[in-house]
Parts: sequence; C-alpha cells; structure tokens
Amino acid sequence: MAIIKVIFILPEGNTSYPENNKVIRDDNKSGDGTMNIRKAEPADCSGIARVHVDAWHETYKGLISDEYLNSLSYDEKTERWRKTIGDDSRPERTLVIENESREIVGFAFFGPNLEKEYEYDADLHAIYLLRACQNQGLGSKLIKAAVKEMLELGYNSLIIWALKDNRYCWFYERLGGIKVEERLYSYCSQEVKLIGYGWKDIRTVLI
Repeated sequence: MAIIKVIFILPEGNTSYPENNKVIRDDNKSGDGTMNIRKAEPADCSGIARVHVDAWHETYKGLISDEYLNSLSYDEKTERWRKTIGDDSRPERTLVIENESREIVGFAFFGPNLEKEYEYDADLHAIYLLRACQNQGLGSKLIKAAVKEMLELGYNSLIIWALKDNRYCWFYERLGGIKVEERLYSYCSQEVKLIGYGWKDIRTVLI
C-alpha cells in the first residue's frame, strides 16, 4: 500500500542520530522474498529520492498538477536527503524498507511536531511505498517500526497530514487515527485540502 504524506517538512533540530544502519526488523516476509526495515544512512539517499519521486507520480497523478509532478527531480531530492540524513544535529529519523535485492522500496520520515497548536509529540512527515510493493502488509509494518522508534525517543502521541482526496486515508483510520482538522495547502498555484489524523497514544498502533 502506498501511504503518501503531502507535506514534506524538514524542521531544524539539535538531537543526535543513534547508530546508523541499525536493523529495526529483519524478518518481514513478503511474497517470495524478505523485506528488511532499518535506519537510513547517507548511502541510501539516491534510493530514497527515487521512491520519493516515483511514489508521488504513482499516487498523486490527477490530484496534484502535472506541472508540479513533472518538476520533481531525482537529483534535487537526492541532494535534499543527503543534507537531511547527513546532518547528525537534526532530530528527525528516517527508516527504509528494502526488498530481497536490497533495493529501497519505501521509507518513513518522522520527528517532533513543531506545530504547537496541535498537542501531539511527533509528526510523521512522510511515509512512502512503491506501488509494486503494495497490498502485502508492508505499509503497516513500516509505520509500526516507525512508532517503535518514536516510543524509544520518548514520543507518546502522533499527528500526520495527508491529502484529503488520497484514496489511502482509510489506512490511517484503520490504525486508529482520529480526524483532527482540515486545512488548505498550496503547490505552486494549486490549492489542495489536507486532513490531519492524530493518535493520543501511539501504542495503540502496535495492537
């Protein structure tokens, strides 16, 4: 399943990353191969960028303008991820999910919630999974791995923002997300509506 968060926020922070490449879960079976979820490291940036751009095209065609989608660049995203993952002072974390060939097919990016009008500790800034890997339970495994990391970091609650017209919003509701608010956001000249989902106790995601 592709679960794509519309807003991609890279806030500043000063918390150090834990050890790179720590395996979060290495027994995620899917189809004929093994899926591995682990911490992202700088060498992953081009793979993450590929998923980032391709997943947007797969999921947002017809929802976000072709002008904006066609402006997305592997090189630009790779450089952006290199700056993010390579900066140990940032508080955000990135997990990647690999297929049996050790190709990155999805990722989750999360950190502290900086919008204090919403009383949630963490924000799941982005979670992406390529269409070829959908309908295998990998979206649930990835978000649960992220939640376990959040708990280790001391976060207890979570908010996410998704495009309201995204057909995968039911995924968050199935995981117990409660609708928090709707708001408008602009991509170039296009205005879209976002919907926020919140969990006051993220341990419920793991049930």
